[in-house]
Amino acid sequence: MFINGRELCEKRQPSQVKLALGECGVNSLIGIGAGPGNLSIAALARNIPDLDVRLLEARSSSAWHSGLLFEQTGLQVSFLKDLVTPVDPTNPFSFLNFLKDNRRLYQFINAAFEQTPCLEFDSYLRWVSGRLGCVTYGRTAQSVELEKDHLRIITDAGDTRTANVALGLGQQPKVPRVTEPHLGRTFFHAGEFRQRVESFEGQSIAIIGSGQSGTEVFLETISGRFGMPQRVNWISRTSRFMPLDETALTNEMFTPGFVNYFFDLPPAQRQKMNAEMHFTSNGISPLSMRKLYQTLYTMRFLDRNEPKTALIPGHDLKAVIRNGSGWALTLKDRQQGEEKTARADCVILCTGYEARPPDCIAPLIPELARDHQGPLINKDYSLVWTRPRRPKLFVVNAAKNPRKTRPQP
Repeated sequence: MFINGRELCEKRQPSQVKLALGECGVNSLIGIGAGPGNLSIAALARNIPDLDVRLLEARSSSAWHSGLLFEQTGLQVSFLKDLVTPVDPTNPFSFLNFLKDNRRLYQFINAAFEQTPCLEFDSYLRWVSGRLGCVTYGRTAQSVELEKDHLRIITDAGDTRTANVALGLGQQPKVPRVTEPHLGRTFFHAGEFRQRVESFEGQSIAIIGSGQSGTEVFLETISGRFGMPQRVNWISRTSRFMPLDETALTNEMFTPGFVNYFFDLPPAQRQKMNAEMHFTSNGISPLSMRKLYQTLYTMRFLDRNEPKTALIPGHDLKAVIRNGSGWALTLKDRQQGEEKTARADCVILCTGYEARPPDCIAPLIPELARDHQGPLINKDYSLVWTRPRRPKLFVVNAAKNPRKTRPQP
């Protein structure tokens, strides 16, 4: 189960929050990273007395999935699942208040979007960041160290101290090992799409990986906005292009009550349930699936001048070889075992993201308890120390399989 930053502030009684509040000028909590998770914490913290939250962000300005912000992409969840509303519907940092403040609430209602445009939500995050006034941009956290009763953060502009840290640096691109030596200008992860792509005109494009990002990249590639490619091959390991399960009863799994139930399960049961719930957060949204099929129908039967396309599910990428200025991809059929070669001028990896410990906490690794799956995580999403310590080190959107631990004093 992925954890949203809202959960840290949902239960506000001091006995439940258990933050080590700052003393003697030491900040109460510093968030490293100013993505949605830490912005959520900062916005909700405004209603918690004596809790001072500040965020450090290495980038020069707010940016949310900037490489994949296409005109036609939309949120896969309700806009009511913004930074604050499920916890505090009257919070001034809600998405609805953003619309009202920007004088377009009635127009948004009238537009009746089936999915809230991602560009709109990106504007909302920028609005929250600017209004909070607690985000320092262009500040890189180079190291986090234990220092008596607090944590010392070494940045590229000096040191700061805090009683607690929330790690909200986001997940990192996940790429197949066989592709790692070839990453570059014409072979890249989808998260770099808008920074890398100049023109697809007349080229052969290979898209590796299905899911929502694969769908969005495929539709953007054949749209002609970056020039019209000659051919587009969309390759996936899964036996078919799987839909996202976003039905009402399934979405009950993303409520605080279910999160608590999930945490208290035995480790083997949690792992089994995680596998069963894969398509509750991975897969193609039904709306995108319908748009995809309608686009393919139009291309095949109504507009015969569009690029040739091929959807190739059930294949593993086994090898990559440089082929002149392009690439030769060896694909293996997962059912029949046969191999084939696909050639491409440009390869785009839509292979997802994964949580990895950021380099800045390397000095703390020896102080963190862990098992064979990685660091142990408490029920409040703080990492477990090897011995009782006062500071808290929280992780945001990185607790897919938290392990139950004994309460720390």
